[in-house]
Amino acid sequence: MLHQVSEFIKKISLTEKLLYLYIILIPVMRVPYLPFVGQKIQYSDIVFLFLFFYWLGQFLKGKKDFLSVPLKFPLISMLVLFIFSFLHSEHFLKSSIEYAGVLYLAGLYILLSQLVDSQKVWWHLVKCWCVVSLLIALTGIGAYFISVISGHHNFLVADHEFLGNANQHLVLRLTSIFRHPAMLTMYLHTSIVFGFILATEKKNSKGSFLGYLVVVLCFIAAILTKTRCNAGIALTLFWVLAFIPKENIYILILRYMSFICALVLMVSAILLTVWWILPIEVRRNVERQTVSIELNVLYQPYFIHHISEMAIIRDFPLVGVGLGMYNRRQGDYIRWDDVKKSYQQIYPNLQEKDKNVYKAVDPHSLYLGIGAETGLLGLGGMLFFFWQIIVCFFRKLREKVDAQESYISGVFLAGFVGFLFNALYVDMLTVRSFWFLIAMGVIYISLNIHKKTALAE
Repeated sequence: MLHQVSEFIKKISLTEKLLYLYIILIPVMRVPYLPFVGQKIQYSDIVFLFLFFYWLGQFLKGKKDFLSVPLKFPLISMLVLFIFSFLHSEHFLKSSIEYAGVLYLAGLYILLSQLVDSQKVWWHLVKCWCVVSLLIALTGIGAYFISVISGHHNFLVADHEFLGNANQHLVLRLTSIFRHPAMLTMYLHTSIVFGFILATEKKNSKGSFLGYLVVVLCFIAAILTKTRCNAGIALTLFWVLAFIPKENIYILILRYMSFICALVLMVSAILLTVWWILPIEVRRNVERQTVSIELNVLYQPYFIHHISEMAIIRDFPLVGVGLGMYNRRQGDYIRWDDVKKSYQQIYPNLQEKDKNVYKAVDPHSLYLGIGAETGLLGLGGMLFFFWQIIVCFFRKLREKVDAQESYISGVFLAGFVGFLFNALYVDMLTVRSFWFLIAMGVIYISLNIHKKTALAE
């Protein structure tokens, strides 16, 4: 086995090796805190630099060009419209760093679309992602149950600090080598999409088994993160099962089960975005033989910030307050009297002077966060880019010329829609796995278009 891997590595190009290394390093998110940029720079970004300089050399030689980049117009439109947000920015350097982060991920999309130039390389990258994510899921699940059984934490799990004195089994959350459980969930979301795709590989039973194994284990690991992002994963699972062309009793059962799961989780995620469902206090009156249930329906802290985001959009509708400026400007829209009861559920001893706790919070909604920071112009540019991605996947799905191609396009569409649902309460524009998913989906369609054009000629 090791000999085969060694021989394979020797045969592939340097570019492909760097792409594999990039995929391997994406999950390693616990990095040192750096001045100005914090933990925004990851180990994988070092590999990106080598890929960029290689691509730049190819570009200067005339071997690569922007004309072959799919969806370049909506992507560039979004990036240009974001620039206008600098007009109201109070901190040019911070806004520039945030914008550089978006440019970097757009650059990742462009590089992948230029360097992944064959279906063979494309499938190799999918397999590499699946193998890495399988290791992440296996070690994470193992670490979680070791922590549950032993009663001691380890470096792959964390507490849910917002549930107070709840049972430890409830507050334990799987983080793996990510900084936050939600980051792991979004990575696993992408992995589930790639797992379904790998399972469709023709004439490769081992690949199919690996793909389904990735789907199952990544889904279990995602549940153990205990984040609202599981709602988007459930939505993706339902859509993927709906796109499966085979009709048998097992597929139908899974389809209906996934629909119920998605519906319950989506409704729960929306409710949790507005209120704290926990704690629930059950009181029993022995004399009257009655039981009463009391729910705490105060707005949860993140929803209060959603209200402030909408207020910023109202006051700065066109270009927003600047990328990365929500944290600095939200203080003008949040009053202690409005947030006191909600925050004291989490921090009983919190005082008005502790402004860094209840005012220094990142946007927890992609749509409202981008709307507040870049205005309706930037939000419109981003939604236009997302819409073009949906159209790209949907058109391929509707073709029905090749069953595998249509299904894979449907899987990408399902994954993307799941991410868009999670974007209601998570800011994911700078999530590497999200952009990798977009790039690989668009590249797949582009490669198949070029293949058919070549055959026609």
